[in-house]
Amino acid sequence: RVEMADSPARLFDVDVRGEYELLEKCGGAMNCLHRRVGDGAPLFLFLDPHRIGAAEHDSVVFATSAERVGYGETRRTVASLDASWRPWTSGDSPPASRCEA
Repeated sequence: RVEMADSPARLFDVDVRGEYELLEKCGGAMNCLHRRVGDGAPLFLFLDPHRIGAAEHDSVVFATSAERVGYGETRRTVASLDASWRPWTSGDSPPASRCEA
């Protein structure tokens, strides 16, 4: 579940708050695709790996689409979390101060 006060939530183009379900065996990086459940536009939370570089620099992102992007294409992300946070290793919330909109 993603929660935050109304004041910081207004900084985002899309409201990321809500309940997310894990889509197991999704075929994405680290099988880490989550979809927001309930009403509203579809929103996804997942690990978005870079094509080159160390994996520890890859971030978990919120995006309106979870489709794979081709080489040279970019994904529209709503926000990205600090690269040190991984949902499978931490029951803690990601550091709010390190969320980039």
